Amino acid sequence: PKPHTPFQWSAMDSMDTIREKQDLLYDMARRAKVKLKWHDSEVSYLEGIISRGDRRVAALIERAYEKGCRFDGWDEQFRFHRWLEAIAELDFDPEPYLGTLPVDARLPWDHLDPGVTHDFLAMEYRRSLKDRLSPPCGKPKGAIIHPDSLEAAEAQGKPLVCYHCGVVCDLTAMKTERVDFHGQLVTMAGARPDALLPAPVPYRLVYAKAGPARLLSHLDLLRAWPRALRRAGIPVAYSQGFHPHPLLSFSPALPMVMPSLGEQVELRLKSELPPAEVLARLQPVLPEGVTLLECHRGEGERLSARLEAARFLVRFAGPTGDDLTAACDALLARESIVLTRERKRRLREMEFRPTLRALRPAAPGEFPEAESLLEAGDSATVVVELQVQGAALKAAELVELLGGDPESTRALRLGFALADCEGGKVARAEAVEVESRERLRA
Repeated sequence: PKPHTPFQWSAMDSMDTIREKQDLLYDMARRAKVKLKWHDSEVSYLEGIISRGDRRVAALIERAYEKGCRFDGWDEQFRFHRWLEAIAELDFDPEPYLGTLPVDARLPWDHLDPGVTHDFLAMEYRRSLKDRLSPPCGKPKGAIIHPDSLEAAEAQGKPLVCYHCGVVCDLTAMKTERVDFHGQLVTMAGARPDALLPAPVPYRLVYAKAGPARLLSHLDLLRAWPRALRRAGIPVAYSQGFHPHPLLSFSPALPMVMPSLGEQVELRLKSELPPAEVLARLQPVLPEGVTLLECHRGEGERLSARLEAARFLVRFAGPTGDDLTAACDALLARESIVLTRERKRRLREMEFRPTLRALRPAAPGEFPEAESLLEAGDSATVVVELQVQGAALKAAELVELLGGDPESTRALRLGFALADCEGGKVARAEAVEVESRERLRA
């Protein structure tokens, strides 16, 4: 509650209430990905005492200074416990300064004249207690903002609102100044050359990640793709904000070292190119181990909205044959799969059954491309399909649920199930398919 405002008589929230409000705002801002800044509740507590205090606060400030309080505006120098010690030593009661003040009481700052009358501030304070809004002054009744053009300024026929707050305003001159101001404005610049560009053309690429590329993190690939597109001379469309970036979207991150035969990336180009040409330009400039398999001329919704599930091939030391089939059926028949995971330094029980869409043993020779990427041997191999949204089972957790050895787990992502993925022009990397398969087996 600041002096010389309608809320100068209001009580200040306690430190606990301030913390509760800050926690609520922080949680909402985190979900909205908004950065939030605030003052510590201890600092606000002292600010409330000092800003609404009288001469008696001078003794408190002096005692805090004597106890070593210096540069309290710096977080590393702020010592709140010393202020509390000073309050206790002086038997200083802060509640009269932080509580609700009578409207007719004399305030320590009443001898200062801000130009706004006491009666006006009291009227606004009473209106706020009744949840009544006061339209901004200096505008016609009902207007929310000032006129933003010469036509709007000249069309205002209603008189400007004035609350007679004590500040002498010449409303006629105010209106004339606004008309003159808008009349002097000129067009500084026309539309940007790219303002009327055609809509970007979407493409969806499917690629394998194996060999040395398995050591690239998801962030490494996020940086590598724009560089490869520039080297390939592919005209990628950019966002139109203050910090333009390439219009790229990727499938969910792949765990480090895990190979994949079906990663996806969606890109948007300024102009249409044949899908086969996109493949031919891009493959030579991609990191070693990243092998393009397909290029789809995109249609419909974005990739992120179409991803439904991810398919994995998991190999481990455990039951085989009929025993493995029975273990898969038993796991699918369960109504609940609750596991304990650590989240934010706390153990939490999480439900994983809704994300498990399918589970079955893999047939011998069903995925020949994967044989060179997973260790062979007399091991159990299953195909599992997990929903993209929600908490997903880890491969080692799945193996343990099936009665296998989690330490022996080897996993590979086969690809993704996409909603309405049929249609559109498709170019498969047939020209490089033989080379690609050889590179995957190497």
